[in-house]
Amino acid sequence: MTRDSQVVFHPFCLDPATQRLLRGGRPVRLTPKAFAVLHFLLTRAGRLVTKAELLEALWAGTHVQDSVLKVCIREIRGALGDSAATPRYIETLQRRGYRFIGRIGVGGGRDPGAPGAGVVGRDEEIERLRGWLDRALLGERQAVFVTGEAGIGKTAVVEAFLERATGAPLLRVARGTCREQYGAGEAYLPVLEALGRLSRQPAGAEVATVLRRDAPTWLIQLPALIREDDRHWLRREIIGATKERMLREMAEAMEALSAEAPLILVLEDLHWSDYSTLDLISSLARRREPSRLMLIGTYRPSEVLLGHHPLEAVRQELLMRRRCHELRLDYLREDAVAEYVALRFPGAKLPGGLARAIHRRTDGNPLFMVNVIDYLAAKSLIGDPAGAADPREVLREVDTVVPESLRQMIDMQIDRLPSGEQALLEAASVAGLEFSALAVAAGQETALPATEEVCEGLSRRGQFLRPTGVGRLPDGTVAARYGFIHPLYQDVLYHRIPPARRLRLHQRVAERGIAVYGERAGEIAAELAVHFERAHDYRSTIQYLRSAADNAARRYANREAVGHLIRAHELVNRLGGAERAGLQTAILEQVGMVRRSMGDMQGAAEDFAALVELAREQGRPDAEARGLFYLGSALSWFDRPRFEAAAERAIDLAGRLDDDLLRSHARGYAAYWNLLLRGPREEDRGAPGAAIDAARRAGDRLLLGQHVARASYFRCLRSEYRAGCEAAREAMDLALEVGDGFDYLLCHFFLAWGLLHLGQWGDMLDVLQKGIRMAESNGHQPWATLLHLEEALLYEKAFHFDAARQLCERGLKRAREADHAHSELLSQVLLSFAYLGLERHDRARHCLAEIAGPQARSRALMDWNWQMPLGLCLSELELSRGDRARAREEAERVRAQAAQSGERTYLSLARRMLARIHEEEGSLPRALEEITAAAAALHGFEAPMAEWQVCATAAQLHRRGGQEADAVAYQARGARTVARLADSLAAFPALQRAFLSAPQVVDVSRI
Repeated sequence: MTRDSQVVFHPFCLDPATQRLLRGGRPVRLTPKAFAVLHFLLTRAGRLVTKAELLEALWAGTHVQDSVLKVCIREIRGALGDSAATPRYIETLQRRGYRFIGRIGVGGGRDPGAPGAGVVGRDEEIERLRGWLDRALLGERQAVFVTGEAGIGKTAVVEAFLERATGAPLLRVARGTCREQYGAGEAYLPVLEALGRLSRQPAGAEVATVLRRDAPTWLIQLPALIREDDRHWLRREIIGATKERMLREMAEAMEALSAEAPLILVLEDLHWSDYSTLDLISSLARRREPSRLMLIGTYRPSEVLLGHHPLEAVRQELLMRRRCHELRLDYLREDAVAEYVALRFPGAKLPGGLARAIHRRTDGNPLFMVNVIDYLAAKSLIGDPAGAADPREVLREVDTVVPESLRQMIDMQIDRLPSGEQALLEAASVAGLEFSALAVAAGQETALPATEEVCEGLSRRGQFLRPTGVGRLPDGTVAARYGFIHPLYQDVLYHRIPPARRLRLHQRVAERGIAVYGERAGEIAAELAVHFERAHDYRSTIQYLRSAADNAARRYANREAVGHLIRAHELVNRLGGAERAGLQTAILEQVGMVRRSMGDMQGAAEDFAALVELAREQGRPDAEARGLFYLGSALSWFDRPRFEAAAERAIDLAGRLDDDLLRSHARGYAAYWNLLLRGPREEDRGAPGAAIDAARRAGDRLLLGQHVARASYFRCLRSEYRAGCEAAREAMDLALEVGDGFDYLLCHFFLAWGLLHLGQWGDMLDVLQKGIRMAESNGHQPWATLLHLEEALLYEKAFHFDAARQLCERGLKRAREADHAHSELLSQVLLSFAYLGLERHDRARHCLAEIAGPQARSRALMDWNWQMPLGLCLSELELSRGDRARAREEAERVRAQAAQSGERTYLSLARRMLARIHEEEGSLPRALEEITAAAAALHGFEAPMAEWQVCATAAQLHRRGGQEADAVAYQARGARTVARLADSLAAFPALQRAFLSAPQVVDVSRI
C-alpha cells in the first residue's frame, strides 16, 4: 500500500488524493487533523501506533497534550460508528496507543458500498443473503447454513454480507466461533462468545437486562454481566434447571432482543460444534413465533460427513420442515479470478492468460488463489506498474513451481519465513485458532513483548495472523490477541511440529493458563483438558475433564457433561492402581449425580449400580456404601424391591466402616430408610443428629445438606414442626450452595409438610408454588407432581375437595405416563381422600382397593408418615359404611403408629376417630375419655390442623354429656384456631371461603 493509495475498509473508503472519507460513495465529514490521524493508522494497520509516534508525526514542533489525540480518536469513532468498548476499527491499548484492526484492501474502480464489495464472484450469494435478511426484518425468522469446503470463502462471503447489511436500521450482529476439541466440546461455547461480544456493543446493557428477565440460566454463564447483588438470586433461581429450560429461555431472549432491534447471530465452523449448540440452533429455527432474527451458520460438509457429526441430521430435519435455507459456495469461475487480480493490482501490467493459469492451478479455490497471487507478488512477478517481469516466466512459474495443493502452498509459504517466525507460528498453532500472545510466549518460553512484536509484524504483513483485540486475564496481565486468517494455516503448522516438541508446547500452554487463571482455572477447564491430553498428562486431563463436566452440568448440558466424564473414565485406565480405583468410583458417582440432579432417576440408578459393583470388586466397602445410598435414593422412585435390597445392603455395611464421617453418614441414611420402610425405631433416634455433627466437623457441605434435609422429616414426624421448617430452610441454603437440585426440591416438600401441620397454610402455598414453578420450568415432572399432590392435601384440609380431585387426577395421569410408582401411589391415596370428601364413597373404595393391592405395594414405596393419613381415610370410609369394627381397627393402627414416633397430630386425630366410633356405638363415656386423651396429646405442641378438629368434636361430645362449660371452652378454643388457619389464607380468598363455609368449620365458629 502506498501513502497515496485509496484504502478500503468496508463500507468505507479513504481517499488521500481528495482528502475525503467515503461511505457508499458519499462523503463522511472529518476535520483535517482527524483525517490525518485515521490515514496514519490505516497505513500502519494491524500494529500498535504509540501516542508519541502520532504526536511526533502529526504535531511536529507543536507542544500538545495527549488529550488532543483523544479528541481526534473520538471524532473518528463517531464518523465510523465505532465503539471504544467493542471496536471494529480502532482499538485503544491503554496508556500505549492505538491500532487499526479493521479488514482493509486497496481500492480500485469499485464502489466500496456496492453489493459484494471486498469479494469477487459472490454477488449472487450475497444478494440471496440480503433477501433472507429482508424477510427477517419483517418478523419472519431465518436460519441459513453457508456451506463449502476449506478455503472456499464462507467467512469472506458472510463478512461482505454483514458489511452491506449494516445499513439496516439498528441492526445488531453477534458472532461466535466453534473450536476443534477432543470429545464432547464445551457446551454453548460459540453462543456464549456471541452473547459476550453483543453485550460489549453499544446498547449492550440491554443484553444483561433481557437475560436477567428471560434467561437467567444464561446470565449465570456470563459473570461479567452479573451484578453482585444478583448472584444469590441467580443461584436460587436456576438450581436444578434443565437443558430444555435453557433452550426455551434463550429462544425467548433472542425474540426479546430482536424485538428491540433486528439481530443477526453468526456461528462459524459448526462442523466443530458441541451438541448443545446444535440443540439451540434447532430450537431457534423451529419456533413459529415472529422474530427479527437471522441465524447464519457456516460449516464444511466433508468434515460433517466424515466425522458423522450430528449437524447433518439437524440440517436435514430443518430442511425437511422448511425451517432453514442452505447456501452452497462453489469454486470461483475464471472471470472472478480475473476480477480479483484487477482489483488487487489496479493499473499494473499483467500477463495475458494469468487469470486462466491461476484458475487452472487452483480450480478457483479462493484461499488457494489468494495464496498463489501472494506468492507471485512476493517474488515481484506481478504488481509492478511497469510490468518488468517476463510474462512467460510468470505463467511458467504458475504452471510448474506453484504447488498443486493448498497445503503444499501453505508449507512453501512457511518455509520462506525466518526460523524464529516459523517457531512462533507453530507455538501459536498449539495455542489455538484464536489465542493470546501470552500463551504463545509461554509455549516458547519467551518474553511477552517480544512475542507480541513478532505477531504484530506477521499480522501487519497479512501473513497467517490477524489481530483480534486485547484481553485482560484474571491475574491482571494485558496481552494482545490474534487469530489465524484461516483454520488451514493453523492445521498445517500444527502438523509440522515434531511430536515431542508438540507435547512440551501443550504442557507449557496449559501450565501457563493455570498460573494466569489461578482459582478461576475451572472457567477454561475444557481447553486445559485438551492441552493436557495432547501433552499425555492424563492425571491433569482427568482433573480438568471433571471440572469441564461440572461447567457443562451448570449449563444443563447433560450430554456434554456425561461425555467429559466418560472420556475421563477411559483415561483413568492409564493411571496406577490405587489412584485409578479411587477415580473410577468418583467419576461414576459424578455421572450419577448429574443425572439425579436433572431428574433422570433411571439413568442415575444405572450409574450408581455400576459404582456399587465396581466398589465391591475393589473391596472398598466405604465407596460401596456411599454408592448404595445414592442407588437407593434413585430406586425409591420406581423400583421398591431393588430399593429394599439396596437399603438392606447399605444398612448392613453401615456398622463396618472405619471412617467416622462415612459411618455417621451411613447410619444417618439407614435411620432415614428405616423410617420410610419400618417406621421410627429407638436405636435410630440419635443417628440423624450424629450425621449432621460429623458432616459439620468435616466441613462436608454436600453431606451436611443431605442430613439436615432428612432431619427436617424426622422432626416433623415428632411434631416438632417449627424446628422441622427451620431445618428444611437451612438445608435449602446448603443445597443451593452445592448446586444439588434434587435435595433443593426435596426441602420444598419437607418445608411444605411442616407448614401444613403448623397451620401456616398461606406460607405453605407460597413454598409449593415456587417449588412447582421451578420443577416445571426445569422439566422435573416427578417433583412437580409430588408438590402438586401436597397442594391437593392442603385443599382437602381446607375442604376444597373438587380442586383437590382435579389435582390428584392430573397427578395420577402424569405419574403413570412417567412410570413413577411412588407418585402414582400417593396420587391414589389423596384421590381417595378427595372422593371421600365429595361423598363419592364407591370411587374412594375403588382407589383404596388399588392401593391395598399386592402389585401396588410391591412396586411403590409408601412413606411411613403417609400411612397415618391413609389409615384415617380408611377408618372414615368404614365408619360411613357402618363397619365400626374395621373402622376401629384402622384408627387403632394409626394411634399405635403415631405413638411410636411421637407424632401428635395423627395421635390426636386417631383418638378423635375412636371417640366418634364410640359415640356411634352409643358409649358416650368412652367417647369422652378418648376425646379428652386426644386433647391432652396436643398439650405443649403446636398442631392447629388437628387442634380445631379435636376441639370441635370435644365441644359436641361435652355438650351431649351436659358439660356445657367444658363445651363452650372447647368451642372457643376451636374457633380461635379456625380463625388463625383462615387468616393464613388471606392471600388465597377462594380457598379461605371454601374452608370457612364447610359445615364442620361453621359449627365450631359459632360462639
